[in-house]
Amino acid sequence: MEHSHEEGLALVLARLTDPATSTRRTEQARLRLAADPVTAALLEAGVLVLQRELGTFVPSDDEGDEGDEGDEGKQDDDGARRSVRFFELLSANRVCAAATAVGPLRVTASHLRDRWSRQRDYGEDLLAHVLWRRHWDDLLDQRLRHLAPPSSVAELPAVGEALARAHLLTAGLPVSTRLEVVASALASEHPSLRRSREAHYRAGAVRWGEVWTRCFEGVGHRLREGVDLHRTSSALSAMAEGANLRLLATGEVAERVEESVRLLVTGGMALARRSFEPDPHGGPGPQRSEAAAARPPWPGPGSGDVADVLVHLTDPVTGTRRTSAARHRLAHDEITAQLVDGGTGVLGQELGVAASGPGSRVSAALAEQSRFFGLLSAAAVEAAGRSLPAGSPRPTAAQLRDRWRTQDDYVEDLLAYAAHRVRRVRRGVVERIRAAALQPFADGSRGWDRLEASLEAAAASVLEEVDTEGHDRLRLLLTALAAARPAVGRRLGELGAQEEASVVALVSELLARADLVLRDDVAVEDLGRALVALRDGVVLRSLATGQRGDEEASAVPPLGRAAVEVVGGCIADAEVPALRGDPRRGEASTRGQGRRRSTS
Repeated sequence: MEHSHEEGLALVLARLTDPATSTRRTEQARLRLAADPVTAALLEAGVLVLQRELGTFVPSDDEGDEGDEGDEGKQDDDGARRSVRFFELLSANRVCAAATAVGPLRVTASHLRDRWSRQRDYGEDLLAHVLWRRHWDDLLDQRLRHLAPPSSVAELPAVGEALARAHLLTAGLPVSTRLEVVASALASEHPSLRRSREAHYRAGAVRWGEVWTRCFEGVGHRLREGVDLHRTSSALSAMAEGANLRLLATGEVAERVEESVRLLVTGGMALARRSFEPDPHGGPGPQRSEAAAARPPWPGPGSGDVADVLVHLTDPVTGTRRTSAARHRLAHDEITAQLVDGGTGVLGQELGVAASGPGSRVSAALAEQSRFFGLLSAAAVEAAGRSLPAGSPRPTAAQLRDRWRTQDDYVEDLLAYAAHRVRRVRRGVVERIRAAALQPFADGSRGWDRLEASLEAAAASVLEEVDTEGHDRLRLLLTALAAARPAVGRRLGELGAQEEASVVALVSELLARADLVLRDDVAVEDLGRALVALRDGVVLRSLATGQRGDEEASAVPPLGRAAVEVVGGCIADAEVPALRGDPRRGEASTRGQGRRRSTS
């Protein structure tokens, strides 16, 4: 816990109260308390509570759950089902009050129990519904159904910008996008969540591949030989995920949205340039059939039925969900829909946002404060303190109450401390990336080959220590809760801006060392942000699926290859070969040497 004593922590812990003076306004007292090992232990214990409550699964406490033979659904393909403590906040009374507020019918706890005999069954079905891929597909269809496909190469950037704006989904799916982040943090210990996340990512990559094919083939381009469109599409999909993480942390203020649009256009067009080339045998765009020309670039709406999502529904009449007709009827029942909307609204309240659609009325009906942070009780913190490393103080509930007057004061300081801790770790990661990236230039060599080796080394350093101490998952948790705690969002925004500035400076330095220049239509700031979004998306997917990104047809794109293709697609055309392994690589690198350096 050495990082807890670093300079500046007293400014982070703004709500500390000196137990001796009963004031936190004495600077000397605050400095002393901030440096007190007991204070640090109380904060570390609180972080443990957060990570355990939302970041791990624990066996259900329901009596009779364990070892009941013949209870269908108790086991999944990979072992015992586990319950998520976060969903214990979905009490029957709270959900039904929210469901009644949605209307039009009055909903009672009996309605809930009739359909889901166990609370965890309802929680799992609700999570599956909130994360249902169709929500994303339907929203994108609404946003893009009138988008005209490009009729010439010159129109590709405008189409790319429209696609980028449509894929910034945090406001369109406020609960789903945040629960997706939570689910990614949880997935390492829940096989069904891992499978769900993997399927979601694969579907996104397939759709991006279809979009690119429609757009580029329509203007007389073809896929380059040797290009793996699945991997390339996965890279763009991961970049879009990183851009959405960015907006979840900072909020969708106009400046941040425009930056995110530019980074997606920069990264997407770079990947497209590396994947497609003019087809000497293909006809020009205007020769396409009228039907093809009228078809929007994004595929149609989603498919699937809600009955296939709510798999734990039990028919209150027959007591079984095995009759497909009964399950279908229940899944489309108005009461069931209200219960799902009500639960979504409750989750939105916990995450600081209002549910979209009919459930938006829930936010006014449920004025009570979020209950999630009630898990950070003094007793829970004291119990977690007993798990701290040997040699650490064992804090008590009395010591916590001495330092923070109210539980909410402790929560605010704890979240500020968690963001501060993540910031320190991330700063170390950026420094490690920089050292790895500069190493290939140590002998003074220049050119594309060196830059390629530099980017691959930097990517390897990113995945070297993913989440070894839970910091990546902690950052995901803070991101998901940023709307509920604005101070956390501000700190995450500052952290993100600092990281992006560091990466932009590093990219500029690497280009200068390689003696390469960017295309006239690419700004180094947008390229740097695109690389940060790509990294964040790949790390998130690695956590969610357990894959390292080098498995065949993985939903996690290999970060090194993706970074090389993004940067390669942003460099002036004459300076890099079309593909890795192209025999022209040496020739292209030689041509790049001696050019006047520029990152404009």
